[in-house]
Amino acid sequence: YIGIAPWNDNIEFYTFKEHRNKNYCSEALPLFIQAYLNGQLNKEVHESVIAETLGINEASIHLLEKTGFVKEAIGIRVFLPEDDEENTNKNITMLRRYEYKK
Repeated sequence: YIGIAPWNDNIEFYTFKEHRNKNYCSEALPLFIQAYLNGQLNKEVHESVIAETLGINEASIHLLEKTGFVKEAIGIRVFLPEDDEENTNKNITMLRRYEYKK
């Protein structure tokens, strides 16, 4: 799966475990990006696209960098469930933000 998240216009992609390490995303991601930037997907031309990935997801980081994305920022996202105030450390995730420009 490759798509654009409607709530933030970030690119997202996923491969089921049984299909990983077969270069499907390596082949599809550059084609999808070009179609998105050129307006072939939604008739709107874009200058760039953003991707975020977990800081520990080395496969996604490698794929994004190999495709031409440039690291823009490193940050954290904190999830604070209302009923679990004592375990907030378990709800902190490091993220990396990448940008691909035409």
